[in-house]
Amino acid sequence: MKKWDIVIIIILLILSFSPHIVFYSIMQRDYDILYANISVDGKFVEKYYLTGNNKIYESTISTPVGENIIVVDNQKIYIKEATCKDHLCVHAKPIEKVGQSIICLPHRLQIEIKGLEQNSDIDIKTY
Repeated sequence: MKKWDIVIIIILLILSFSPHIVFYSIMQRDYDILYANISVDGKFVEKYYLTGNNKIYESTISTPVGENIIVVDNQKIYIKEATCKDHLCVHAKPIEKVGQSIICLPHRLQIEIKGLEQNSDIDIKTY
């Protein structure tokens, strides 16, 4: 091994950790408003605001392959029931932090937590 081989290996090691550092900084950021984005086949379906939501809200999401019952409870969201065979999405823990997600692969359903800062220009609607 030559001197430049070691330098290149060190640079590649440092670069390999950069996605982890970026993702961690996004997760640690304080957002004023948290919401869950629900999409089927990559297309937006619904949005549920979690911040300040102390009600229990249940909704059925129909996909071309089946149905999922989603529950928003105490600023967390989870899948209560699904018509898929494996039920992995039903066994997932409730999510509540930015960057967390629940995915039902057979139904192509994705629930992802996102955040907004208070000074954004988006209207807030609570359920």
